[in-house]
Amino acid sequence: MDLGISLIFYYGVLHALSPDHLMAISNFSIGQDKRKAFLNTIIFAFGHGSMLFIFAFLLQQYSIS
Repeated sequence: MDLGISLIFYYGVLHALSPDHLMAISNFSIGQDKRKAFLNTIIFAFGHGSMLFIFAFLLQQYSIS
């Protein structure tokens, strides 16, 4: 895998774990146990990173002059 694509995925995960995103998903975690809340956060973060990965992969297929 290309290093640039890996970095984009990594930054996507970090971005999803930022305080504003954690506040956005906190509504899904209220009233749930810690394990389920943590799982929701991890799924959200990897979903975010995966979307950026797919987007970057698609952009890599096109050459921009």
